[in-house]
Amino acid sequence: MVEIEEVSEIEAAASSSAEDRHIHGCKYDVFLSFRGKDNRKNFIDHLYSALVRHGIYTFKDDERLETGESIPLALLKSIEESSIAVVVFSKNYASSRWCLDELVKIMECSRKSPKGQTVIPIFYDVEPSDVRKQKGHFGQMFRKHNSNRVKIWRKTLRDAANLSGLELDKTADGHESKFIDQIVQDIWSKLSCKIKVEDEGLVGMKSRINEVTLLLGEESDVVRIIGIWGMSGIGKSTLARAIYGQIYHQFEVAYFLDEVGEASKKDGLRSLQQCLLSKILGVKDLQIANDMDGIALMKTRLRFRRVLLVLDDVDSLEQLKALVGSHEWFGPGSRIKITTRDRKLLDAHNVDQIHEASLLDYVGATKLFRWKAFNDMSPAKEFEELSFQVINYCEGLPLALEVLGSALRCEDLDFWNDSLRKLREVGPDGDICKKLKIGFDCLEQSVQNTFLDIACFFEGWQKEHVTRILDSFDFYPKRSIPILVHKSLIRCPNGWVCMHQLIREMGRRIVRQNFPREPGKYSRLWDTSDIEHVLTKNTGTQNIEGVLLDPKLLLSDFCKREYTIEMGTKTFKKMAKLRLLEIHYTRIPKGPDYLPNELRWINWDEYPSNYLPTTFEADNLVGLRLCWSRLRQLWEGRTVTFSITYLYIFLPSQIKYVFILFQHFFFFKYLRNNFNLINIWLIMKLFC
Repeated sequence: MVEIEEVSEIEAAASSSAEDRHIHGCKYDVFLSFRGKDNRKNFIDHLYSALVRHGIYTFKDDERLETGESIPLALLKSIEESSIAVVVFSKNYASSRWCLDELVKIMECSRKSPKGQTVIPIFYDVEPSDVRKQKGHFGQMFRKHNSNRVKIWRKTLRDAANLSGLELDKTADGHESKFIDQIVQDIWSKLSCKIKVEDEGLVGMKSRINEVTLLLGEESDVVRIIGIWGMSGIGKSTLARAIYGQIYHQFEVAYFLDEVGEASKKDGLRSLQQCLLSKILGVKDLQIANDMDGIALMKTRLRFRRVLLVLDDVDSLEQLKALVGSHEWFGPGSRIKITTRDRKLLDAHNVDQIHEASLLDYVGATKLFRWKAFNDMSPAKEFEELSFQVINYCEGLPLALEVLGSALRCEDLDFWNDSLRKLREVGPDGDICKKLKIGFDCLEQSVQNTFLDIACFFEGWQKEHVTRILDSFDFYPKRSIPILVHKSLIRCPNGWVCMHQLIREMGRRIVRQNFPREPGKYSRLWDTSDIEHVLTKNTGTQNIEGVLLDPKLLLSDFCKREYTIEMGTKTFKKMAKLRLLEIHYTRIPKGPDYLPNELRWINWDEYPSNYLPTTFEADNLVGLRLCWSRLRQLWEGRTVTFSITYLYIFLPSQIKYVFILFQHFFFFKYLRNNFNLINIWLIMKLFC
């Protein structure tokens, strides 16, 4: 069953978390000082429960001391290790010698502690002036002492009573429950001032926290549901946790449901509903018969509660319907945050606002990487250029910056150089790819194929052209491309298909993962050296569906030399499932005697033969682009019926070849008029 993170001392996102206390050298957020006989089992018990429920890690002597520990030493140490001391003055507080000595220690820590310990006096059924001047019933209890420490106690009581505190009779009209709420709010605000605003997990997050906080709004009686959308590893959960930690104390109940999508698949929605309701209602081992019963119960039980709820990493609309069906489920002032990779879910659920999580800018990326790799220090001179390369490689993705920074920390120069070479040649692995791949795994087959084709071939291409090619493969690109955009796997700014470098590398890794170092068995070939190996060694297989050879993408000195591949004429015979063939800026002396009949799209610069292979039936061919080729005629000595939609021939030919191609042009014109053929270009450049 999925674990739901209750607001408690172990809440990682809460500002009173163990990490935050460690930063300030404090073990406890609050130390409670009180007279046990007066109010241990009523007021103190309720106050302690409220503090813990709001994630404020609190020391109370009957809850935190371990068996066999020395009471005086343990309590003194606990006072020193607390950020705030709450002193509950009651009628009989001064009768306890132990309480008075405890107060002395508390006031000493407030004056001398470099941690800035805060003291909050609480006046429970006693006036501050009675404590300050030791008069009334409080004074009677104090005067019973006959000790040389009376003078110290008297001064300590006076100093403590002069501090700003809270009085039961003058707060919330004496209602204890409201009084406790006020105390918790006051403690929380003081803790928030002590907490480091931007720790290593929140680098570059300050402006984003402010943006999302504004989206949440301040309306006390309005229910708001907001979404945080973005690619895997961009920091959606970190952002949600940070905001959760800042505001959860303002709500009656607050819960952070982690990895909702994964938990739903593993345990089912009913399990999530049971856990959530069990926590909110305080019913142990609550059982629900089915999802619909869970929905009915949540509708009736949450509508009067002011709730803060975070659903992290949601991946289906069913999860939202079962857990946050509508605004009416929750009480006035409730706030619901949903993090997801799929914007379409948020639109379909009619959330109030959507925040698109963005990549870190260079300054933020540099700060986060240095924090992880160099403990927030500037790198040594020999590591500056290498650091620059890693930061550029990550392209502002927080997950990659953290993982790579941690992996390179405290390593020598040789380790850094080898790691960077591996990144360039193989790509990222481990935690980075595992996290990024989650979005791919939930895609249907045709959308997965679209994603892999873009990752291997079409990143950075015009969307219109990519759509045309993918449509020839029956991948339904006008549907699949928007799905990839909604799921944060690609972007299409200004009509171009763009993909984060690490997502692209993840896609290529998927293609290679089953056959490492056997490119002939990959489904897609894009790497120049892999393609050269397959074509020259004739190691291709029927696994290969696409080949894109473009050496200028990899060769920095490309313009200085000609790239040539000696390919056998039967090389493509083993590639029976080949559907895409793109060859650019490459000289191939001999043309193929065979091309697979499954080919849908051919784009071959400087095609070396006078004709297409006679065995090539081209029944499935949709696009044919041959620039600067030696082509004289498409097929030699025969007429072929096919369904080409896109033809582009750029011909550096002698004039005697033009008539033959014009014959083909009129043939295609006939096909266009009679078979809905579109977009035919015949460009002839004549050289004599």
